[in-house]
Parts: sequence; structure tokens; C-alpha cells
Amino acid sequence: MSLLDFASSTPEQQSVILTTEQPLLVIAGPGAGKTKTLVDRVIHLVADLNVPASNIMVATFTEKAAKELVSRISSLAHKLGVTIDISDMYIGTLHSIFLNILEEYRAHTSLARNYRVLDDFEKQYLIFQNADRFNKIENLNVLVNGHFGWNFAKDIAALVSRPSEENLDLEKLSSCTDCISLPVLAALTKEYLEEKRDAERFALIDKEFEEFFGEFLDLEPEEEEEEFKLSLPEEHLSFLKHEADKFIDGVKESLSGMTKSGKLEALAEMQRETRERLLFNFIRDNKDEVFYSVLRSPSNSFLEEERKSQTFINLHKIADAKSFDPENEELMKALKQYDTVLKNAPWAKKHSAYIDKWMNSKAGDKASVFAKLLDAKLKVLSDSVSHEPE
Repeated sequence: MSLLDFASSTPEQQSVILTTEQPLLVIAGPGAGKTKTLVDRVIHLVADLNVPASNIMVATFTEKAAKELVSRISSLAHKLGVTIDISDMYIGTLHSIFLNILEEYRAHTSLARNYRVLDDFEKQYLIFQNADRFNKIENLNVLVNGHFGWNFAKDIAALVSRPSEENLDLEKLSSCTDCISLPVLAALTKEYLEEKRDAERFALIDKEFEEFFGEFLDLEPEEEEEEFKLSLPEEHLSFLKHEADKFIDGVKESLSGMTKSGKLEALAEMQRETRERLLFNFIRDNKDEVFYSVLRSPSNSFLEEERKSQTFINLHKIADAKSFDPENEELMKALKQYDTVLKNAPWAKKHSAYIDKWMNSKAGDKASVFAKLLDAKLKVLSDSVSHEPE
């Protein structure tokens, strides 16, 4: 007996759901209930036939369709009381599924540890890093607005996708005289393909990444002292320590007369804002490395890829802000969500560890060092208050 209620399914849909022991070709037009039928079929396989989730692959052509499938399969499973670890299934676009399979079985291939497959973000990042090369193309402004920046890279990435994926004849495009934009498109695509073939460039990116993030978690104690360099003269550091002490004295005075819970709440709010200010400074000063480290962080499921995508969006909002402004609701929301990822996301573990080491070092400009000193002193003060009697 099936857990599914077939009352809302047509006889043809029921046939598709229940036919599982042979190949099946289904041709259906818009509005025929294809997604519903596919979702019911997956649930039937897992709940009624006990097919392991890891044995199921559902491929789509668009990320939007893949997201909808994940959402609807999860919702129906929850509604029926069926326990499914949907991350065990292969659900996604054809490209994302193939990439996951490639990574899962890489040990059985000749691929090196640092092989590279360009996804949409990394393609855009590569263009972003080489904006000056694209700016040398004649009549570029016919197709692209601006000269640098993330949106500039995004526009070019969208333009070169079709010619490169469909292997169009770029020489014919270049020689077209009827439309000025086609030779520009050809030149953009040639430049992009040249960058893809530039093995030295990829090696340099990988080398820069390894040098910046390195294997810092495996450093010997005496080596850890060299991981971050003090960027301020000692007299500046002494002055900042003095100013931090004055600030803490003012905090202690403002806390007098408050209840213990009130003190702890006030200190927690100060620590939260100090940490957010530090995160802002870190992203501002290390934008490229931060983006690339998130890009290189491993993820083991479609849902984790979705969370990484949201992290990229938040990082853009933070990096594009002109200054740290607690009144900027969009900025503060992005910082909070980014901090939540750092504290909870398994794929961000190494990236989070690096940021924590930076925060506990004496590196950075005056604003960062001062915020770090405050953060340390606020923690000590908070610990002291927590041991006060009620």
C-alpha cells in the first residue's frame, strides 16, 4: 500500500509514478503536472519501495527547477512523515550533478588535487580579476556598461556564455559588418577563452590562495606567531591600548546601578557590534581573498551550495558599503547572516578559523586593532560580571 494519495493524480500520472522496473519516456506539455508527478515518483521510490536516497538522481536544466524539486520533495516527505536525507540524493542541474560525481570519485581519476571546473561564480570571478584585459577591446561600450567591478564581470560572463557553449564560429562573428556588436562579442569571447586556457593564471590563483590561507591550522606554535604581522608601530599600539582602557572605564561607569542580567545584555550588545565592525573591516581589507576562500570551501549538498550563494550575496552587500553604519539595516542584516554562517556552516569551518585567528592577532589598521582591543577587554569584563552574585 502506498503512502501517497492518488486522488489528485490522473491515471496517466499514476502510471508514471508506479512504473519503476523499466525505462520510461514521458512527453508532457506545460501545466500537465510534470513536477508533481516527479515528486510523487521520488517519494514512492523511497517510502514504498525502500530505495536508498543515494540511489536516486533527478536532473533538471535550470537551477530554479532544481530548487523547486528540493523544496517540494522535502515538504511532501515531511507531510507524510517520511524521513529522507535529501542531501544524499543527486538533485540539481546536469552541470552541478556531474561536478558532484566528479568530486566524489576524483580518487579514481587522473585529476590533480587542485583541478578546476569553472562554475558561474568562478567564471565571473576570473573575468573580474582580469578586467583590464577586457577593457582593451575596441567598442566595448557597445555591449557593456562601465569598465571595472563585479557587475561589469557579470555582464561579460552573461555575454560570452552562448558563443562559447555553442561553439560558434568566432571568425565569422569578427568579420560581420552588418552589426557592430557582433565583432565586439567575438572579441570578448576570444579573450574569455584565452583566459580559460591560461594555465599559468590558474596556477597563480591557486598559489595565491595557498599562500594567503595556507595550512595555518597545521602550523607549529612558534610558526603561528609569524602568521600575522603587526601593521602598527609600537607607540601607536600603546596609544590604542590607553584609549581602549578609557573606553572600558566609561563602560564600567555606565553599568553601575544595573542588574546583573542588564549588564550582561548590554555587554553582549557591545560585543556583537564590535565583532560586526571587525568582520566589516576584514572583508573590506581582504575582499578578493574572502570571496575566493568561500568559493573554494567544500560543500556536500545542493542546500549547502544554496547557502554559499546567499553568502556571496551578503559579501557583496558588505564589500560595497562605504563605511560601517549600524543604521544601515541592509548592511547589518548581511553581517548578521554572514556571522551565522561562520559560526554554524560546516563548509565555512576553515574560512571561519582564519578569521578568528585574524581577530585574535594584532594585524590591521588602527580601527581594526582598536576594535580587537575592545573586543578582548569586553570579553574579560563580561566574564567578570557573569561571576557576580545575583
